[in-house]
Amino acid sequence: MVSNARPHRQILRTVFPGVIAPQAIPAGGRSGAAVWGKAGLETVDSLIVKVTTDTGVVGWGESFGFTAIPAVKVVIDSILAPEMIGRDATQLEKRMLDLQKKFHVFGRSGAFIYGLSAIDIALWDIAGRVVGQPVHQLLGGSEAVSLPAYASLIRYSDPELVRENSDVRWIAAFGISSCMRSISTVSVRRAKRPGMTSRWPPENYSGLAQVRQQGGNPVAAGENASTLTDFQHLLEAGAVDFIQPSSAKMGGLTELRKVFALANAHNVTVMVHSFYDGPGPLANVHASAALGGPGAMVEWRYFDREAQLYGEAIIPKNGTMAVP
Repeated sequence: MVSNARPHRQILRTVFPGVIAPQAIPAGGRSGAAVWGKAGLETVDSLIVKVTTDTGVVGWGESFGFTAIPAVKVVIDSILAPEMIGRDATQLEKRMLDLQKKFHVFGRSGAFIYGLSAIDIALWDIAGRVVGQPVHQLLGGSEAVSLPAYASLIRYSDPELVRENSDVRWIAAFGISSCMRSISTVSVRRAKRPGMTSRWPPENYSGLAQVRQQGGNPVAAGENASTLTDFQHLLEAGAVDFIQPSSAKMGGLTELRKVFALANAHNVTVMVHSFYDGPGPLANVHASAALGGPGAMVEWRYFDREAQLYGEAIIPKNGTMAVP
């Protein structure tokens, strides 16, 4: 028997972005200066978004940002939150598309899409809580209880720091035995190919395809792509072996699941970019478990912090991360 009963509408009451800045303990090594902060990074800022419905259901999302966090917070507070409050959170796909269309004049990347990504992740959290199921079940289901993790390093300013922090001893201790051993091999290959250079701008997908064809190494890219069309062009150019969408940068889970389908059609592996600490990596674990297939892995930002948002729940153990 099929019921015609509709689930109770979840009307958005509040959308509140807040910054957390846990102290970083430099187990991952000394960082070089970059757009996310000065050299020797000591704090790890994250923008966490809390969304509440009229029935009291709370969802949590996370935005990419670092030093751009103030700009993202302004976009959420002044543009996105006023537009979302009073709307039905259960119409998730429609709501996200409406927002992208209405505000495309502000650009389809940067602070706007980062803020939208955080809200989308929070709405998926709400959707799971309303029906009492984990998000990976809403995305198609998964029998996986854990996924292999790989350590992702921060940016270093000189080769010695790379050597210091890619030592296989701590990789083995982390539970991963080989993910960084190719560094010396890549360096040798690059030295033998003096004509090979990086391509600018990053949207030069045909140039990246040339690097892939001539460089002799698998290519991974996509963490800064912002729209489904960007990923379509990247894949159609044959530019990557691994594509790395970042849910907190490119529209949240609503868009991320479409990238999985697109990549599958092009026979390209998805390795989701997950350089975050809160709802961001949780969203990516759920998506990878449901959509990533048997070879799915998850990225873990490798440095310690004085406190974890989820305690020990999603910290990798023996090289794997639990699927919540």
